[in-house]
Amino acid sequence: MLDLSRHQRYIKLRTEAEKKALAEKRKAHKGAYNDALADAQDLVMQEAVKLREQFPGRTVEYHFEAILQWTHTKQKSRKPTRWNAFLRSEVKAMNAGREPDE
Repeated sequence: MLDLSRHQRYIKLRTEAEKKALAEKRKAHKGAYNDALADAQDLVMQEAVKLREQFPGRTVEYHFEAILQWTHTKQKSRKPTRWNAFLRSEVKAMNAGREPDE
């Protein structure tokens, strides 16, 4: 008969003092991180305001989002692959044989 039960793991039990110390450490780290994040967002917002003054056609929020999304936007075009070039030529050949009204 197969034993399908799970293996037991060793769990280190912490005392109440250790739990409190860990909780305080986590709370301090989270607060420091949130403060640093807020400072970084303030800097980005200042740059967005500068862009708004330089290019008044868009809102500050637009420039803020554009700065944040810059790494995700397409920055450089890529060469077409052989497959895409082949497909393009095939579609052109198919379309050349069709009537304009089809």
